[in-house]
Amino acid sequence: MFRRVELAALRRWNDLGELHVGSGWDAERWPSAIKDYFEEYDSIRPRPDARGPALLQVTREPGRWLVRQVSVDPEGDHDWAIPAVVDLPGSDEAGEAAVTIKDFARQPLCRHRLWGPSRQSDLLGPASAASVTSNPSGG
Repeated sequence: MFRRVELAALRRWNDLGELHVGSGWDAERWPSAIKDYFEEYDSIRPRPDARGPALLQVTREPGRWLVRQVSVDPEGDHDWAIPAVVDLPGSDEAGEAAVTIKDFARQPLCRHRLWGPSRQSDLLGPASAASVTSNPSGG
């Protein structure tokens, strides 16, 4: 997931599109999705701490992981993120992470929610807090 933040910071839309061939997240969709972010901030800062558990959140579910990579903006607001789903059987079959991007949108950082305020069903309960990891499939 961090690689997507790095490529977005560099505005390398073709490279981002190649990560998601056939998923609808091609080189044309990325700049459109990130346009609002760049209207608010002039850059994304792909710092190493973005790989950590505070900015890469994972909820494990049977057969998939719900992941949320928070982008680091110049103001340190941490209110934009890339939510995605990692298909575990698909990853095993492909030999690499099978990631489906859901959005690049404003989603205020909240340690208890992976999908922002609109997905109340994804609140982490006390039992699932232990299942949060920092780096699924190497990033």
